[in-house]
Amino acid sequence: MKMSTAAVSGSYLLRYGDRYFEANERVVDLLRTLQTYPDVESSVTVYIEKCNGRYTSEQVRDFINKAIMPILSTSDKKKQRQFLYEKELLTASSVDQVSDVLSILFNRWIMTAVIIITLVADIYFMATSSGMRRVHGNVNVYLIFGLLLFLFASSFFHELGHAAACKRFGIRHGGIGFGMYLTFPVLYTDVTQAWELRRCKRLVVNIAGIYFQFFILTAILCGYFITSNDILRYLALAMNLGFLLAMNPFFRFDGYWIATDLLGVPNLRLHSRTLAKYLWQRIRGKHIIEKPYLLRIVGWEKWGLAVYSVAVTLFMGYYFCYIIPIFVYEFIKTFPTVAEEALKYAASGVTPPFAIMHNIFGQLLFLAMIGYMLYGLSRPYINRIRRNRHP
Repeated sequence: MKMSTAAVSGSYLLRYGDRYFEANERVVDLLRTLQTYPDVESSVTVYIEKCNGRYTSEQVRDFINKAIMPILSTSDKKKQRQFLYEKELLTASSVDQVSDVLSILFNRWIMTAVIIITLVADIYFMATSSGMRRVHGNVNVYLIFGLLLFLFASSFFHELGHAAACKRFGIRHGGIGFGMYLTFPVLYTDVTQAWELRRCKRLVVNIAGIYFQFFILTAILCGYFITSNDILRYLALAMNLGFLLAMNPFFRFDGYWIATDLLGVPNLRLHSRTLAKYLWQRIRGKHIIEKPYLLRIVGWEKWGLAVYSVAVTLFMGYYFCYIIPIFVYEFIKTFPTVAEEALKYAASGVTPPFAIMHNIFGQLLFLAMIGYMLYGLSRPYINRIRRNRHP
């Protein structure tokens, strides 16, 4: 089927099992040729004639072996993992019963009213509330635990929003699960079938999670405006910080998928890197089969993709080459002192202050996430080395 993108030439959506792929007209034509003729040799010969000799038989066979056969092989039929670790918490059938009921919230008038009211209330809250980062009273383990429980419940409702949006547009959704994305623990919902929708509807699916959290934020803001309760103020601030993280267009959170559909560029991260590769191949005088995505689109989307390509490169370099190294350096520098102080309290029979314990466990948790991320990223290369050693 045709895929809704910003590309001038036709883009097609291919499906194999539960996996979706983007393809251009030439790939679709090759697949149709392979399905029409009884063997690969005949198909390749006919396809080359259709292309007026643009490709050699070696190039076509190489593409079939590297791009098509791995997808059709038995070992690759399962859907590729999007996270370093993932575990389904609720099956699609369990979520179905709730998402059916909640899909009514995507009535355009309800959506418009909720979004406008929440944005106005939130802007007023941010503009008039003083001491946004200060928490009055004692911060104890119960407050921290309650905040974490609230954030989990809010994130779960966020995922229900994505599922309900799928139901509104008549497509299936998967279950809700827990995953590790780089150094972030996240909840996720499988909405892969949204690729079958037009871009405008995919955008609704993308913002559906935050839209559902707007209901919670509105209730919290109303409670805060009436009572001036400090805990409600802190919860509202925490939700706003969560929105900023979710809208980050460089990690594969909601903001990334929103940018993908605004620009009309599937596989946005991948296509943002193809221009540099294309220019390098041109300099080396190599034969180029296909132009990069940036040269296949026109209008503001083209400039948007160019800006995104530069921005994501700078951001990822900043995150991996500055943020993580700085944390590791500070951990090595300060953790022994903090741990020694906690041990002194424990040796005296006194419970260490909450601030010290929070600092210790917070740093250890983030370090463990970095270690798990590095392990997850290196595991494919380690497995490849092992396979090469033991054919």
